[in-house]
Amino acid sequence: MLIADPKRSCVGEGCRLTLDIMPCGEAWCGVEVKDGKQCGRTALRLVAGLPSRAGAEFSGRYEKSDGSEPYVVNARLSLHSQKDLPNGELLLSVWGHTGGTFQAFRRIYPLRLVLRREGEPACRGEPNVS
Repeated sequence: MLIADPKRSCVGEGCRLTLDIMPCGEAWCGVEVKDGKQCGRTALRLVAGLPSRAGAEFSGRYEKSDGSEPYVVNARLSLHSQKDLPNGELLLSVWGHTGGTFQAFRRIYPLRLVLRREGEPACRGEPNVS
């Protein structure tokens, strides 16, 4: 389970975001968790890219709410040892924008999430489609 990092400045409903991240087919899916226990829709889909020095890299899509225009996203899973975070804390940083292709060299990203590991997943992924 990954939740929005309360140690980072954040305003709005997105700060209460909790996702269970699990494999779903060839990708990784983030299922919304409401009130820490109720499983909702799949909001995040990530495909693993090449590993880097900074951590594991992913690309994919994030849908903030049902029917909203999805964000194309880039994500990085990494261990942090900053003084305000416990050593080895696992963080998923996600940034993105609406549109067809992720643009890495933008100055501004309308979507910026930092999620930290809170515990084991409580939700199941989507059922396999045959």
